[in-house]
Amino acid sequence: MNTKELLKLRQELITSIDQFADNEKKIFDQWSLKDIIAHLSGWNLITLTALHNLKLGTLTPWGKGVQEINKENVQSRLSKTWQEVRQEFIESSQKLLSEYETLSDDLSTKFLYRNKRYTPLKFLQIDIDHYREHLYKIKSYL
Repeated sequence: MNTKELLKLRQELITSIDQFADNEKKIFDQWSLKDIIAHLSGWNLITLTALHNLKLGTLTPWGKGVQEINKENVQSRLSKTWQEVRQEFIESSQKLLSEYETLSDDLSTKFLYRNKRYTPLKFLQIDIDHYREHLYKIKSYL
């Protein structure tokens, strides 16, 4: 799968967050930079699990709504330091890129979730758009 755009956005995100002076300042609705990065890491890990399961021949249940997942992704990382959240994003995003890159062509169009019609190709585009959305918001505060 072509992950060049996701890689580029990941690199820009890391560069931008490292330039940000206050990772606790609310910049995206009620979210701080730390919350945004925690949120992205949570989605990275969810997608990693689904891609891994797909490679094993198993569909992952979707479960909850997006807003509930977003809230859980942030709340579950509130006790982490900024450095821990930052490191989790760096590691999870690198693993996500690797998982996409090693996915066989025949699996790229299979469904990832038991009760959603998302394929890895579709989710890669969702991840690209998601990174881009938050990157532009972060850059607007630099």
